[in-house]
Amino acid sequence: MTQAQLAQRNVMPVRMRYCIYAGFGALWLTGCLWLILQEFFTTAGTFGIERHPWQGALLLLHGVLAIATSYLFGWVMARHAADAWRRGKRRISGGAFTAVLIVLSVTGFALFFVSEPATQWWSERSHELLGIGVTLLAVEHWRAVATRQSTESSSS
Repeated sequence: MTQAQLAQRNVMPVRMRYCIYAGFGALWLTGCLWLILQEFFTTAGTFGIERHPWQGALLLLHGVLAIATSYLFGWVMARHAADAWRRGKRRISGGAFTAVLIVLSVTGFALFFVSEPATQWWSERSHELLGIGVTLLAVEHWRAVATRQSTESSSS
């Protein structure tokens, strides 16, 4: 199928799709690894709780990836999502996925910039739970698209 045909059907280019999968996958993986280290690999030291030595680097990488994937998310919203919304396609899964990504972005910024303990606690819990759960929304949204594309290509 040519690029013009893909654009007419509002199908994301393969390279862009792989960049999005890689970016969001790496973001999710660094967040999960950090959470595992936080929950299971901290130790009691002389001066209190000692974090795993990789936690700082993982958190930094997670933050850098969050900035990069924010750019990708903006591209997806401007091109792919806006057009799909106008056409009435995949509104529920795409809308839910978008809403969760927005909440993840806000809670991530809150974890970095807000110092009030109660807000930190709620932001942390929300970010952790939604960060783990966003995978289900992503897989559902992408699975349906992949299923539709494989069905259309086999019928051609």
